[in-house]
Amino acid sequence: MNGGLTQEVLNIIFSKYMVYLSPMIFVLMVALFSERIIDLIYQAIDKKRRWR
Repeated sequence: MNGGLTQEVLNIIFSKYMVYLSPMIFVLMVALFSERIIDLIYQAIDKKRRWR
């Protein structure tokens, strides 16, 4: 019985509130991984300069 209740709660959250949650999750991911992304871009540019 608890499994059915949990499933219904998850259905409500993901069907109605996912429109609001997904942009917030995306912004949070960008904030958390922006330093790593910038470092990867810098390393890629630096490698291109070494090959010349």
